Amino acid sequence: MNGSGESNLREVADGEAKYLRLVFGDEVKLYDSTFVSRVAALHYSQQLLGFVGQTTIGAASNELMTDFRSRVREKKQFIDEVLGNVDRMFFQLPDAPKDYSTKNLVIRDLMDCLIFRRAILMNYTSASFKDLSVELEPYTLAVHRSALYLIGKGTDDDVRIYAVDRILSVEKLRRRFDYPRAADYDPARYTEGSFGIFRSDSKVLIHFELIFDDERWLKLYISERHWHPTQVLEPLEDGRLRLTFSVNTDVEVWPWIRQFGDRVQVILPKPSQPG
Repeated sequence: MNGSGESNLREVADGEAKYLRLVFGDEVKLYDSTFVSRVAALHYSQQLLGFVGQTTIGAASNELMTDFRSRVREKKQFIDEVLGNVDRMFFQLPDAPKDYSTKNLVIRDLMDCLIFRRAILMNYTSASFKDLSVELEPYTLAVHRSALYLIGKGTDDDVRIYAVDRILSVEKLRRRFDYPRAADYDPARYTEGSFGIFRSDSKVLIHFELIFDDERWLKLYISERHWHPTQVLEPLEDGRLRLTFSVNTDVEVWPWIRQFGDRVQVILPKPSQPG
């Protein structure tokens, strides 16, 4: 029974199938002031995580939505009139998502070891190694451009990033570890200086100075986004736009620059410099 003295047993529809489930918490009122925000948040969350497919995370996301729908008052009318179209009302465009259709066990074990702070032994493949055995203390499961990345500390005490889709298998070890203090590890600080997920331990910064053409759409596109923590935007007298920033690795910078073709001029780094 809930706080209103009503049964927690609800009939839940899943396509043509119907089943009973226990619902904890009060029913959601259709005209509650936060209702629309909750619907949008749930659907955006589902779509943002859509690239993980029918993995443990995907199934949990779907279960949250099913639970929410089961607690909506005036459910039948609302589902017929609104929820049937809500996926088109709140829509997220995926960014070339990776394929995780075969990684359900890997993702499930990674999340278990993250939460319960257990070390793992994983087999990993990359451009340099076909089958690399890595013992790791998992720290963070990060999402970047519709892809999952694992950040963790190896037996050599170095913290590195691994693409989850390249993890062939995960073995849970008995060894447990203490999750590091925020002062010792923070994923935002760890990736600071990069232009995405790939990072470098280099202390030498690469300074970029880019001049974008005087095209309204282009200047709006550049100026309305936060590309890097160190960025500085400056409109020039001739109508063009200058963007400067500094990174410790340019791996992801050059592909980003090339998409603008001859509409951008690279002032720094000089052509003679690597990159």
